[in-house]
Order: sequence, then C-alpha cells, then structure tokens
Amino acid sequence: SSQNPGDGQTAVKAVDGVVDGYPGDHTAEWASAGQGVGAWLQLDWASAVQLNAVVLYDRPNQYDQVTGATLRFSDGSTVTVPSLDNAGGPVTVTFPARSTTSLRITVTSVAVYTGNVGLAEMEVWGTQPVAPTSAPAAKVSASPSAGAPAAAATAQPTPGPVQQTVPAEQSQQPAVPEATTQRSAPQGTVTDPAGGVPSVPPAEPTTGPPDARLDETGTTVTE
Repeated sequence: SSQNPGDGQTAVKAVDGVVDGYPGDHTAEWASAGQGVGAWLQLDWASAVQLNAVVLYDRPNQYDQVTGATLRFSDGSTVTVPSLDNAGGPVTVTFPARSTTSLRITVTSVAVYTGNVGLAEMEVWGTQPVAPTSAPAAKVSASPSAGAPAAAATAQPTPGPVQQTVPAEQSQQPAVPEATTQRSAPQGTVTDPAGGVPSVPPAEPTTGPPDARLDETGTTVTE
C-alpha cells in the first residue's frame, strides 16, 4: 500500500525489528496513507527461501485494525490471515513449508473505524538454519496510493537458527528505561519517605540507673 514518509511510517518499518507504533513510537510502524481494504505489502528475495510461518503485529492504536488478509507466494498459492490483535499483540500464521521468492500480504477486511491500515511489524520465518552470509536480502514494497508509484526498500535479514527477514543492522528491541537505584542513606541516618532527604534519626532510648532495693537488714543493694 502507500506509506506515510512525512511521519516516518514507511514500508520498510514493517520489517525493522521493532514492534511498536502509535501511541508509542509511531516511527517504528508502517502506515498507509488513507488506505484500508486492498492495501498490500510485499517482500521479494533475489533467490528462493523456505518459509513456514509469519508473525503479524497490527498497529497498536485503537482506530486502525486489520480484520482479515491473505498471504500470497510466488507460486500463486495463498494462506488466509485471521483478524489481528487490535492492541498490537502477535498473531502467528503457520503453513506447510514452501519455497518462494516473494511474499505479499493483502488486506481483505478492516474494522469500520480504520483510516490508515498498516502493521507495527511483520516477521517471516523459515525451516532451515542459515549461515550469516547465505540469507538473501528482502526487498520491501508497498502498493501505491492513487497517482503514486509503489514504495520500495531493501531489508537485510538477521542470521540465526531460522530464516528471518529482520534487518541485522536495524534490529533492536524497544528502548528499556535505565534501571533506577535508590541512593543509600549514610549510616546513622534515616530517609524521609516524602522527599528522600537524609535526616537525623530519632534518639535511642537511654538506659536508666540500676534498680536498687533494701535487703532485710536495711542495707541498700544495687541490682
């Protein structure tokens, strides 16, 4: 489909290795420019790859949802895609392993409130281990909006135990905030829970004088 380069929501963001999107990082997702049913995204490889699964993440906002789609391979075979999770969770579509040089996902239905269909991420998995240098690059293209050429970009796959089209140089996890540690209060002080400011601890109770009593002779005896 079309893409939204002005906001950084380009086709290649569907395979950038980052599962995120508006209301999070909107630049990590692919979004079409006002498209719904009929929008498509295609991956092309220079040589055949063996695929057996696709994991799809819808745009996580509440207004744009893919409720149905079709996967089409270079041999013309197709696989039906169910409704995607509107919150952006993963939906895995498995199928018998097949060799292909292309994979296109075409949106066949959307929620009624959808304005700009798209994907937060698309993971493509294969059946055989691959060497780091043997995994071919995937060219990513998207169907054009009216009067515009199809958008295209190339993504390099990440080597690993299974074939994957996530680009190695772009692959990353969503940023995790640095762990915060609470400053230890100096010994002999306590921390004010309201402001975290060390303060003087309350005085320890002092030990009173020894107990004294009179014995039976009237002499004072100290305990």
